[in-house]
Amino acid sequence: MKKGRMALWLAGLCCLVVVAGPARAELTLAAVFGSGMVLQRGAPMPVWGEAAPGEAITVTLLGATATGKAAADGTWRVDLPALEAGGPYELRVAGGPDGGGGQLLTNVWVGDVWLVAGGATVDMYANNVPGG
Repeated sequence: MKKGRMALWLAGLCCLVVVAGPARAELTLAAVFGSGMVLQRGAPMPVWGEAAPGEAITVTLLGATATGKAAADGTWRVDLPALEAGGPYELRVAGGPDGGGGQLLTNVWVGDVWLVAGGATVDMYANNVPGG
């Protein structure tokens, strides 16, 4: 009797997996992108993330649109054209055949991005930089 129950349980589990089908990967942006960010001016701007394999991706910022498709491993990348400094703007990322899903980032600025490392040994303030 236990053998019969086990077979029935496994058959039920298999049916559940077949009916549920594969899960659709959610369209996401890499963690470096978010509302309130600054993108470098005067240079092409790469935007990347993950989605369902083969999903069409559209990224829009200030009327500039870049499109691409998620690779077999679900990763995607598009490059927005160079823009001049300004903001705040909205960056829209949409996916799928109907452009549904996706994300909207607000308060996005285009300007100069500075990367400073050194922690306590960094002894320079922006107002000490010419033009700062």
